Amino acid sequence: RIRGASIALVPHHRSPHTDATVPHKLFQYMALGRPVLVSDCAPLARIVRETQAGEVFATGDPESLAIAAIALSGDEDWLCAAEAGRLATLGKWNLEAEGATLVAAYEDLAADRKGR
Repeated sequence: RIRGASIALVPHHRSPHTDATVPHKLFQYMALGRPVLVSDCAPLARIVRETQAGEVFATGDPESLAIAAIALSGDEDWLCAAEAGRLATLGKWNLEAEGATLVAAYEDLAADRKGR
């Protein structure tokens, strides 16, 4: 279904939870070369802006969503965002690249727990 989509949407409402987590689907969309439209939850907005993989819209604001969608409607804009997201998942945003950091974090947590 993702391969059949022109644009992928992550319309999360802002909350303490969504401002502290990143859904896997963002990276799945990017890896499949789909430009993304994401709400302005802090981590979603940061990643999409950093990678230039799509557009960010204000949570709960249909006009902002429409403006962001229109910004991706041109062929060149669509292709640039699609390729930027795909390349970002190949380079930085993947488990192979981030795995060592994740393992180190868990090892630190385990060491802290043993020290208690």
